[in-house]
Amino acid sequence: MKSELAPAIVGCWGYYLPWMGTDKMKKHWRNLVARYGAYPVVWIIAGERDMPYYLSARPQEDSDLQKRGWTELAKYVRSIDPYGHLITIHPTRQPEGPDEPVFDFDMMGSGHGNWGSAMETVARVSAHYSKIPPMPLLNGETMYEGHQQTNWQDVVRFAFWVCMINGAAGHTYGAGGIWQMNGRTVPHGPSPWGITYENTPWDEAMVLPGSRQVGIGKTILMKFPWWRFEPHPEWAEPHGTAFLKPHTEWFDINKRWDEEKGEYLLPYASGIPGEIRVVYIPPKIYAPLGPLVVNLEEGVTYRASYYDPVTGERYNLGILSRPKLSGVFEDSFEVSAKTHWVDHGNHTSVEGGQLSTTGSTWTVLKDVEASDMVVNVEARSEVEVGILLRFKDTDNCLVAVYSRLLKSIWIHDRQKGEYGSRLGFMEVPEMGPSVRLVAEAHGSSASLTITDGEHTYRTSPVVVTNMHGGSVGVWSARLSCQGDLGGGGCRAAPRPPSEPGRQGFGSFAAHQIVGVAPDANQNLVILNAWRAPNLPLSQDWVLVLER
Repeated sequence: MKSELAPAIVGCWGYYLPWMGTDKMKKHWRNLVARYGAYPVVWIIAGERDMPYYLSARPQEDSDLQKRGWTELAKYVRSIDPYGHLITIHPTRQPEGPDEPVFDFDMMGSGHGNWGSAMETVARVSAHYSKIPPMPLLNGETMYEGHQQTNWQDVVRFAFWVCMINGAAGHTYGAGGIWQMNGRTVPHGPSPWGITYENTPWDEAMVLPGSRQVGIGKTILMKFPWWRFEPHPEWAEPHGTAFLKPHTEWFDINKRWDEEKGEYLLPYASGIPGEIRVVYIPPKIYAPLGPLVVNLEEGVTYRASYYDPVTGERYNLGILSRPKLSGVFEDSFEVSAKTHWVDHGNHTSVEGGQLSTTGSTWTVLKDVEASDMVVNVEARSEVEVGILLRFKDTDNCLVAVYSRLLKSIWIHDRQKGEYGSRLGFMEVPEMGPSVRLVAEAHGSSASLTITDGEHTYRTSPVVVTNMHGGSVGVWSARLSCQGDLGGGGCRAAPRPPSEPGRQGFGSFAAHQIVGVAPDANQNLVILNAWRAPNLPLSQDWVLVLER
């Protein structure tokens, strides 16, 4: 009790019921209640509820009997327990959970197949969480560390965090060598069906690194009111797949995952709106980009931190700042005269509420000279289109680019007529026909954000050397780009004769940045979205935003 631990008493394994019969099993449980009921225990009616004995001659009949029989036994224990202890059952990995109201919480389980069980872990815990009527749940068995010499600490951390972020009320850590209590001289040996899982002694298994790292995960969560957290996948873009839509019937999680083209190595978010957000970032090889946190509340200032789930170390990221802005110019393009604009490329014209052009477009505002600006514009184009910042001339400026053809966004720090590398390159899935671009530059930082009203994406953090003041405007051109992951550069390319190349810009607005909080993170809040800095190390991380 001093360690805040409550013993969970497992009556027996599920397949003992066909051997003993219901009457004898009731006597067994009556003895357990009489012996231990006065203590602060939890009753686990049986382990592997539906699993027949390994070598059963009639496995389906035994499984059906066990499912019915253990529900009856749970009701019996409820009726004889004068203390009203919590009751649950350790299920076999079936699509359904314990719907019967006799159980107090759902002790679901998922597999031990290393990263092959990652999808199942996310899918099951989220599907059980969202089942109607609701029932508290914890993952009672998943990815035991070292089981069959696999499932090491990275997988163990993943299982803990995705379960807790997706609605679990708790989590179970297990390790190969502990669950069967292997001795150094007397290991458990083979299971009835002939396989020996591992011979790791229990006193070695208990200090595997994953056990400490799950404990660190608990310590991190205990800093906050985690019991009030609810899953909010919509707080990160893009985000991992989870089945959080309420449902009354069980469904095939594998089929649903395939239908939704599920992805589990993307961020998962949870928390309390207006108070705290916790985002778990699963590990991806060669992917240091921090998550894009979206749908940030107006009037709420968050302080951000990265937590290392391996060590518990905290990295202070500063506050999330919405820049103070001063209006410079707005144009809805309802008036045909282009009084405030000058073309440095092909001729543009105003028609139908749009600034329209074909070919190369370098059109900027007259009489604007500033370095720290935010510009947003609606754009419709089938080729590269973007925003100009710090424009001195067509050879020296910042060009924030969206390419529908390449399905990506990036920034060029253009100097001496060279586009240079694609900075902050970010892949963007298929967007709607009309998008809004928001580009900003302040000091040596710059970013481009794109949204179609449903999805929002932003470049990774960009550092630029074009620091001079200049004008702002709109841009479009055909580019030829080389290199993987956005690392290659671009150059102007001829437009194929068959390509109409017509672009349209609408609803333009430019604002000067006149103030940023001194302790703010350099990545600004734009369109209620904030790009977290690059990850400190190539591994999984926990991002926390606290009010």
